[in-house]
Amino acid sequence: MIALIGIPIIALICYKTATLMPLEDTAESKCGFAQTMLGSITLQNVLFVVLIACDLIMDSGTVFALLAVAESFICIGIEIVFVKKMLMGDVSLFETKEEFHERLQRK
Repeated sequence: MIALIGIPIIALICYKTATLMPLEDTAESKCGFAQTMLGSITLQNVLFVVLIACDLIMDSGTVFALLAVAESFICIGIEIVFVKKMLMGDVSLFETKEEFHERLQRK
């Protein structure tokens, strides 16, 4: 039960902390931002595991633990979509090889 409440709060705090750095349109800035987000997502996963383990130890039920795992996947998925949009703009996540090469030639 604790994990169901704590997971979105932790995800929001880590996301807001990681996005505090200014993001410029340079490759170095984007690389630094991506590394910060990777560290933030790793920290989130560790904290999520701790919360879910605490729920299991306190015997609040495996259903709540499964819901917490699903909630953690959803939170991280949403976060990755927003980070991808910040780094790559409106580029399709499933672009073909031809679209990729066209986009590179336009720049």
